[in-house]
Amino acid sequence: MKRDAKKHAAPREPLRTHRVWRLVEGLAVVFKPKGHTEPEHCHPYPMRLRVLRGCLEIRAQRSTRKLRSPGRPLVLAAGVPHATRAIEDTWVWVEVGGEPGIHNPASPATQGPEKGKARRS
Repeated sequence: MKRDAKKHAAPREPLRTHRVWRLVEGLAVVFKPKGHTEPEHCHPYPMRLRVLRGCLEIRAQRSTRKLRSPGRPLVLAAGVPHATRAIEDTWVWVEVGGEPGIHNPASPATQGPEKGKARRS
Protein backbone atom coordinates (compact mmCIF):
# COMPACT_ATOMS: atom_id res chain seq x y z
CA MET A 1 0.00 0.00 0.00
CA LYS A 2 1.50 3.34 -1.11
CA ARG A 3 1.32 6.36 1.14
CA ASP A 4 0.61 9.75 -0.32
CA ALA A 5 3.66 11.82 0.73
CA LYS A 6 1.88 15.12 0.18
CA LYS A 7 -1.05 14.04 2.32
CA HIS A 8 1.21 13.19 5.28
CA ALA A 9 3.81 15.95 4.94
CA ALA A 10 3.86 18.66 7.59
CA PRO A 11 2.68 22.04 6.28
CA ARG A 12 5.60 24.32 5.41
CA GLU A 13 5.32 27.89 6.59
CA PRO A 14 7.31 30.49 4.64
CA LEU A 15 10.23 32.01 6.51
CA ARG A 16 9.48 35.51 7.74
CA THR A 17 12.55 36.35 9.83
CA HIS A 18 16.28 36.72 9.23
CA ARG A 19 18.03 33.39 9.85
CA VAL A 20 21.62 32.15 9.74
CA TRP A 21 22.64 28.51 9.36
CA ARG A 22 26.33 27.92 10.10
CA LEU A 23 27.29 24.87 8.06
CA VAL A 24 30.93 24.57 9.08
CA GLU A 25 33.51 27.06 10.30
CA GLY A 26 33.70 29.89 7.79
CA LEU A 27 30.60 28.86 5.82
CA ALA A 28 26.97 29.86 6.30
CA VAL A 29 23.66 30.17 4.50
CA VAL A 30 21.65 33.27 5.38
CA PHE A 31 17.97 34.00 4.73
CA LYS A 32 16.84 37.63 4.59
CA PRO A 33 13.12 38.25 4.09
CA LYS A 34 12.00 40.97 1.69
CA GLY A 35 12.62 44.38 3.23
CA HIS A 36 15.09 43.15 5.86
CA THR A 37 17.83 45.72 6.42
CA GLU A 38 21.07 45.70 8.33
CA PRO A 39 22.56 49.09 9.20
CA GLU A 40 26.14 49.86 8.32
CA HIS A 41 28.56 47.53 10.10
CA CYS A 42 31.84 45.77 9.42
CA HIS A 43 33.54 42.47 10.18
CA PRO A 44 37.16 41.80 11.20
CA TYR A 45 37.48 39.17 8.46
CA PRO A 46 37.06 39.10 4.67
CA MET A 47 33.76 37.82 3.27
CA ARG A 48 32.47 36.46 -0.03
CA LEU A 49 28.72 36.79 -0.60
CA ARG A 50 26.85 34.93 -3.34
CA VAL A 51 23.10 35.22 -3.75
CA LEU A 52 21.55 31.80 -4.29
CA ARG A 53 18.02 33.13 -4.72
CA GLY A 54 16.49 36.59 -4.59
CA CYS A 55 18.12 40.02 -4.68
CA LEU A 56 20.34 41.71 -2.09
CA GLU A 57 21.33 45.35 -2.21
CA ILE A 58 24.71 46.09 -0.62
CA ARG A 59 25.98 49.58 0.09
CA ALA A 60 29.75 49.74 0.66
CA GLN A 61 32.24 52.55 0.22
CA ARG A 62 29.93 55.04 -1.47
CA SER A 63 28.58 52.58 -4.01
CA THR A 64 25.47 50.43 -4.09
CA ARG A 65 25.27 47.07 -5.84
CA LYS A 66 22.46 44.60 -6.34
CA LEU A 67 23.46 40.96 -6.16
CA ARG A 68 21.15 38.49 -7.90
CA SER A 69 21.14 34.81 -8.68
CA PRO A 70 22.83 33.61 -10.74
CA GLY A 71 25.62 36.06 -10.50
CA ARG A 72 29.14 36.72 -9.46
CA PRO A 73 29.97 36.89 -5.76
CA LEU A 74 30.92 40.09 -3.99
CA VAL A 75 34.11 40.02 -1.94
CA LEU A 76 34.42 42.43 0.97
CA ALA A 77 37.82 42.92 2.58
CA ALA A 78 38.08 42.80 6.36
CA GLY A 79 36.93 46.01 8.03
CA VAL A 80 34.94 47.38 5.07
CA PRO A 81 31.77 49.08 6.37
CA HIS A 82 28.65 47.90 4.54
CA ALA A 83 24.85 47.85 4.87
CA THR A 84 22.37 45.44 3.28
CA ARG A 85 18.73 45.40 2.21
CA ALA A 86 16.80 42.44 0.82
CA ILE A 87 14.89 43.58 -2.27
CA GLU A 88 12.98 40.29 -2.19
CA ASP A 89 13.17 37.13 -0.09
CA THR A 90 16.87 36.30 -0.41
CA TRP A 91 19.15 33.34 0.31
CA VAL A 92 22.87 34.13 0.56
CA TRP A 93 25.91 31.82 0.64
CA VAL A 94 28.53 33.43 2.91
CA GLU A 95 32.20 32.43 3.11
CA VAL A 96 34.24 34.18 5.80
CA GLY A 97 37.76 34.36 7.15
CA GLY A 98 40.86 32.80 5.72
CA GLU A 99 39.05 30.16 3.68
CA PRO A 100 40.58 29.25 0.29
CA GLY A 101 39.67 31.72 -2.42
CA ILE A 102 38.74 34.55 -0.06
CA HIS A 103 40.61 37.83 -0.48
CA ASN A 104 43.00 38.07 2.48
CA PRO A 105 44.01 41.69 3.06
CA ALA A 106 47.01 40.55 5.13
CA SER A 107 48.55 38.87 2.12
CA PRO A 108 50.70 41.19 -0.06
CA ALA A 109 49.93 39.00 -3.07
CA THR A 110 46.22 39.86 -2.87
CA GLN A 111 46.59 43.55 -2.15
CA GLY A 112 46.21 45.56 -5.29
CA PRO A 113 44.92 48.93 -6.28
CA GLU A 114 41.56 47.97 -4.73
CA LYS A 115 42.97 47.34 -1.25
CA GLY A 116 40.21 47.73 1.30
CA LYS A 117 37.46 48.31 -1.27
CA ALA A 118 34.41 46.21 -2.03
CA ARG A 119 35.03 44.30 -5.22
CA ARG A 120 33.65 41.46 -7.31
CA SER A 121 35.64 38.30 -7.92
